Amino acid sequence: MSVSTEAAARRGVTARTAGAFYLAFIVASFLADQIGRIGLSNEDALADVIATSEARFRAGLAIALVSLLFFVLAAWALAELLRPFGRGLALLLLVLNAVGAAIHAASLVVLSVGLAADAGDAVAVAIEVHGTGVVAAQVFFSAWLFPLGMLLLRSGIVPRVLAWLVLLDGVAIAWWFVQAMLLPDSPELSYPAWAISFAAEAGLALWLLVRGARTGATEASDASGS
Repeated sequence: MSVSTEAAARRGVTARTAGAFYLAFIVASFLADQIGRIGLSNEDALADVIATSEARFRAGLAIALVSLLFFVLAAWALAELLRPFGRGLALLLLVLNAVGAAIHAASLVVLSVGLAADAGDAVAVAIEVHGTGVVAAQVFFSAWLFPLGMLLLRSGIVPRVLAWLVLLDGVAIAWWFVQAMLLPDSPELSYPAWAISFAAEAGLALWLLVRGARTGATEASDASGS
């Protein structure tokens, strides 16, 4: 096997690893929302689960925390995959993702107040703090998509339309942050942004998992590195 063929095989494995972690993050996030109402569900639904089903709440909380681990691992794999096309941008996307995940994880830990006996009004406060933390994390979850989208365009490992969709996702999440901070009583304004995010991130995860890195990108990287 030639050096270029070995490099292409390694990139394919890295791309599929990134896709698998990204898809695992999406699926785990969906399960956390469905089981524990931790995610896109409203505060009343979360409060109801905390009050009526400790088992569901514990399961949802655990899954939500694991989903963030999958998210950071996806970012790590993407950074490794895209590093030949821009080391600085690859490091930037990983750092921004990790900071956002840390803020989100901290907001989840706050919800553990709901597990305390006689938590009372503290549960409502914890849910409010959690919501604010999730919104704050969107600053970083928006920002990491810009270096990611730029590297996807530069590398050619995915179709250009998908790379542009990732960049649009960054704008969409930034809009969600603005709406949640300034117009919290109008979540319907962010419904289109959520649709863009799902299309971009599920599309990227599935492409990488199924197709890996495109051959053209591999050959270009080999040529630049030789």
